[in-house]
Amino acid sequence: MKSVLQQAEWRVLVSATVAVVAASAACAGAAAFPAHAVPASCADPVLLVHDMGRSGAEWASMRSRLERAGHCVDDFTYGPALPAAGAAVPVAGLGSLEDAAREVGDRIAALRARSGARQVDVVAHGAGALAVDRHLQRSATPREVRSLIAIGPMWRGTAIAGLADAEKISRSLGTYDTVLRMERPLVDPLCAGCRELIAGSDFLEGLERRGTVVPGVRYVNVISTADGLVQPALSAALPGMTSRLVQQVAPVDAVGHFGMVDDPVVQRMVIDALGTGSPTGRAAR
Repeated sequence: MKSVLQQAEWRVLVSATVAVVAASAACAGAAAFPAHAVPASCADPVLLVHDMGRSGAEWASMRSRLERAGHCVDDFTYGPALPAAGAAVPVAGLGSLEDAAREVGDRIAALRARSGARQVDVVAHGAGALAVDRHLQRSATPREVRSLIAIGPMWRGTAIAGLADAEKISRSLGTYDTVLRMERPLVDPLCAGCRELIAGSDFLEGLERRGTVVPGVRYVNVISTADGLVQPALSAALPGMTSRLVQQVAPVDAVGHFGMVDDPVVQRMVIDALGTGSPTGRAAR
């Protein structure tokens, strides 16, 4: 029993690492970000879905760049939030990815109704892409999303701090369920989705079992070999998806996971992946 307790304590510590890293990144330089609405006549809207531990505010520079390229863009903040000391916006997206998927679905439906568009393109950062994909798996009309462009995708989770190894050891020893019962009351109030990001988690295994690549949706991954949170970074390059490396475009670019949405090279790659902007969007400058 002592070993199980020690294992639970260790897993709680490293599971919380994901939440702490995400919260720290969100607190650094976050700025107030007003709500936006896509024009009612937009034919090809783009929905931005933030990472876990962030908010819609993370898209400020990306949104501006996309609008200058002719796209009409929508974003929102999902999940429960915690006040971030010293930040003008909360740290959000801390609930379960199942709950986040439902919010994503509601936002897509509202965006299609508001714009009159049959399909939307989605650009998602990190865990946000997992929430989008889970929605698509459950949707009766997955073709409502034409493309999912994942920045720093986490299709196989994170192995930071040995999290994936701990998951495998726990399962092989038969202590996984016991540890999970002890872990949930401690970790979930802070970040219910953090455990789901661990490589080999029940959520990720379920996503893969049901088919990560949903038929009819075009998947494009934008991956940095210096991601840091996704280890190894190329583990996210799944069959059936187009994967593009930042370092193939800019070899000296060492952008990490949380800096990707503000990186000019990444922004250019996203624009290229989206293609021509809607004629009702802002004119390119």
